Amino acid sequence: MKFIKDITTHTPFARMVFILVILWFASLSVGFRTANASTPEITKAEAAQILSHMGYENVKVGALIKGVGGVGAGAFSSENMASIVAVGTRNRMSKEISVTIFYDADHGWFYYESVRDELTRQYEVRIWTKDGYKKIEHPEPEPKKKQEEKQSEDDSKE
Repeated sequence: MKFIKDITTHTPFARMVFILVILWFASLSVGFRTANASTPEITKAEAAQILSHMGYENVKVGALIKGVGGVGAGAFSSENMASIVAVGTRNRMSKEISVTIFYDADHGWFYYESVRDELTRQYEVRIWTKDGYKKIEHPEPEPKKKQEEKQSEDDSKE
């Protein structure tokens, strides 16, 4: 224990690494998994369909790593995620593909990205599933005049 105390008292970086290692071991033993026992398996064919809807052609899935998302120090673990490692063509160029997909009861296995329109400052979420593409947009705010009218109606009811 003296060795660990010596390491962790000398540098903040060593202390941070030590804490991360302890958390990693804790996650292995206790498990940070919020696993849904009914999470279905995903096949390479389904993963290729998702990537195809994302605009990739001639997709060849090399590996599916279920339960792991991200790479390196940014990796995380859950039964509701999987990493896809593949190759494909996009814009007539060969591409390496490495994405993390997630499972949701409504969408099934999906990939998503969040995009902000700089002009309107509105966000949208784009979702690709094996069945296609969906876009979830932020609802347009009501004009201020309608909000004031609605508030005055609510006040008059009380």
